[in-house]
Amino acid sequence: MNMVKATKELLNESIVLRSIKENVDNRISHSREENSSDKELTLILILAFPLLITLIYINIQFGLTWRLIPAVGLFVFFFVYYNLIKDDSPDLQLTSPGLHEDDNPKPLKFLEMKVNYLLSLSGQQKIKLDLLYAFYILFFPFLTYFLYEIIIKSTPFDNIIIGLLVAFLICGVAWHFFFKNDFKTLEYSQNQLRDYKKLIHQHYISYSSSEEE
Repeated sequence: MNMVKATKELLNESIVLRSIKENVDNRISHSREENSSDKELTLILILAFPLLITLIYINIQFGLTWRLIPAVGLFVFFFVYYNLIKDDSPDLQLTSPGLHEDDNPKPLKFLEMKVNYLLSLSGQQKIKLDLLYAFYILFFPFLTYFLYEIIIKSTPFDNIIIGLLVAFLICGVAWHFFFKNDFKTLEYSQNQLRDYKKLIHQHYISYSSSEEE
């Protein structure tokens, strides 16, 4: 029996493998739609622009003091962000000639390759989520502190250090709970993909052994 035909039949007959294949294909299709927009960068810019405007205003108001530090931090963060995600697309062309399922001589191996592709994407998503979380934890407290100074026209608690500590504490707890579900969802997705990879590998070994016999 032709190996391509046999392994395709295995994919179609196995409920587990068929379910994995459908789930993986749906995820790849969804990931391609998401690649057209960078949600994390958009959320970072939503905070970065008002913070930058506030920093410009407050440094003009008070002169160049310690309040310039967050502005330097912004430039450092964007430099790090750019260098970490500039190569954010895995170098896998799943639709290129020779890799299409109809032409691939090892459909199970091809399915495993697609799972590896998704694992690579989820790893990059984790980096972006970590950066987004760090950005809000580090910079949102400065925005709230400076807005307090501008609106109330006084230093919170009449002490810069205490004011900043309270801002970091409140914002840190709030953003921790805000991002918690995103981290859990991503972790669940990564664990599920690893389980898929193990199952596919087990089926491939089992099938190869039966063919040899």
